This record gives sequence, C-alpha cells and structure tokens, in this order.
Amino acid sequence: MAQDLDNIVYLAESMYEQEPKFDFRGILREWCNETQKELDFVHEAQNTEAVRANMQADKSIGVDVPRVIATNQIVPTRRVLMLEFIDGVKPTDLEALHQLGVDNAAALDSISAAFAQQVNGVRGWW
Repeated sequence: MAQDLDNIVYLAESMYEQEPKFDFRGILREWCNETQKELDFVHEAQNTEAVRANMQADKSIGVDVPRVIATNQIVPTRRVLMLEFIDGVKPTDLEALHQLGVDNAAALDSISAAFAQQVNGVRGWW
C-alpha cells in the first residue's frame, strides 16, 4: 500500500512538471497521510468508538454502528480490528428494502443525517 501511495504522488509530481496548472500534490499528500491512518486499525478502532458514541447520543438518526470487540484476549492491533456483526441489508439493495417495508426517503434521510453527524459531530471537520 505504501508503494501505491508513493506511486500516485510521483505521478502527481510528474503531471505538475508537465502542466503546472494541474497541481494536485498537496491534496494527494494529505490524502496519503489520512489513508495511512485509516489502515492503522488501533486508530480506526478509536474512531469507530467515537462515531458509535456520537450516533447513540442522537437516537433520531436511527443508525447502528458496530461495537469494537476488545477483551483481555482480543485487542485491536495495527493490522487486526474485530467488530460486532450487525445484520442488515445494503442501502442499494432496493428489492430487500422493499421486502422489509423500508421507506426509501426516510432511509436516505437517515443515511444523510448519519454522514453529516460523522463529519460535523464527532470532532468537527476531520
């Protein structure tokens, strides 16, 4: 993964040298930094628990976030993260949603509210 990230930055550098008006280097560097954090599952476990607590605090959103499994014998590591299983269907599976009697507009409202809560509610813009 690190090599892939280095490669994309290299391509952005090459593009900038050929055509300076296409300067994506800063955006890609930031994206690479954040991507590496996402791949550190200890960090991701902390974020998951923060999002879970935030979503539970606002019951109007109606979204369940899986609990991080952590015991004396099971702990998140940089490479392993175990989450609680929550049964459900994909929001893109319209047939399953219809069979469950889900109101598509209400589901879209919940998904949008959950996304906005993650962006603004946990730690501001992150």
